[in-house]
Amino acid sequence: MCPTRYNSMIKNINYPNEFHEAVATGKFILVDFYADWCEPCKWLDVILKEIDERGVVDVEILKVNTDTHLDLTHELNLKSVPVLMVFKEGKLSWRMTGFLTTDEMIEKLLSISRETE
Repeated sequence: MCPTRYNSMIKNINYPNEFHEAVATGKFILVDFYADWCEPCKWLDVILKEIDERGVVDVEILKVNTDTHLDLTHELNLKSVPVLMVFKEGKLSWRMTGFLTTDEMIEKLLSISRETE
């Protein structure tokens, strides 16, 4: 018997317009702005994968390489990495530089998802 596979909600952004299109959908989205050379960004990868695998929060996770997408990096005024942003209904709901533990991140995402306008 094969183990059940889940559908990952983690997606790498390859073109800047993909980021804007995703946000415009109004879905609940967590965006990870990272760089390949950034060690804390690698730690965050593990946390995001765990959040995705647990499936506790219905959130789409987008990953944006800041070295590849310099225009987007400048547009969003990113000065360091990692930076996390949460978009809800097409609007920025939360932003932080750095990261939280898996449980803290899940708690934060659940809190944001329950907020009403």
